[in-house]
Amino acid sequence: MDKRKFHFQVMSLGHALDHFFVLIFPTVVLVLQKEWGLSYAELLKYGSLGVLAYGLGSLPSGWLGDRWSQRGMMNVYFYGMGLSAIFSAFAQTPEQLAAGVAAIGLFASVYHPVGTALVFSTAEKTGRAIAMNGVAGNIGLASAAIVTAFISELINWQAAFIIPGVICVLTGVAYSWVSGDVSAIHRKSSRDTEALDRGAMIKLFIGIAVIACLGGLVFQSMTTALPKMVESAFTGSLGQTGMIATTVFLVAATVQIVIGANSHW
Repeated sequence: MDKRKFHFQVMSLGHALDHFFVLIFPTVVLVLQKEWGLSYAELLKYGSLGVLAYGLGSLPSGWLGDRWSQRGMMNVYFYGMGLSAIFSAFAQTPEQLAAGVAAIGLFASVYHPVGTALVFSTAEKTGRAIAMNGVAGNIGLASAAIVTAFISELINWQAAFIIPGVICVLTGVAYSWVSGDVSAIHRKSSRDTEALDRGAMIKLFIGIAVIACLGGLVFQSMTTALPKMVESAFTGSLGQTGMIATTVFLVAATVQIVIGANSHW
C-alpha cells in the first residue's frame, strides 16, 4: 500500500468531514423547531457558540500543532469531533445541544491550521494536493445538507449526529494507523524561501488576516443561513430542501474544481 497516497486520502476525508459537520446543526434546526416548539431564530442562536469556537479555536490549534505535535492534534481532531457529535445527539435541552455544537466547532477548528499544513508537507505535488484537498472540503459541505436532511427524515435528528460521528471516529482510527509512518513520508519542513523583512511580514500578515476574516464571515453566514433560505423560498419536504441546498453548494464547488484543475494539473 502506498502510505503517502493513503495518508492524503484520509486527510482529504478529514477535510470533507470538517465542512460536513459545520452544516449539520443548521439543517437539524429545521426539525428541532417543530419538535422543541422553538423558533428558528431562537434555536440558531445556540449554534453561534459553535461558529465562535470554530473561528477562535484555530489560533491555539495552530500553536499546539507547531509546538506539540501535528499528528497528535489530528488525532484530537478526529476523535474529539466525532465524539462531540455523538454527545450532541443525546441533548435534551437547547443548552445541552449548544454545548455539543460548541465542542464540535472547537475540535473542527483544528483541521485548517494543522491538517492543511500536513497535506502541504507530505504531498509530492503540493499545488495539486492543496487543490484536491480543497475540493474534498467543498464536497463535504455540499453533501451535508441533503445527507442530514434525509437521515433526519428517514430515522431522526439524533441519527444525523451519530452516524457522521461514528464515521469520524473510524476515520480517526485509520489516521492513527497510517500516521505512524508519517515520519517516513514527511517532506523536509525547511524550504528555500526568500527572506522577508519585518515590514513585509507585517503587511503579509495583515493582508491574510483581513482576507481570512471577511472570507470566514461570508462563508459561515452563507452556510448557516442557506438551508433556512431554501425552506422559506420553496415549499417541500426536508429532503427536497436539502437537495436544493446541496445543488447550490455543488455549483459553487465546481468553480474550485475548474480553477484547481487549470492551475495545478
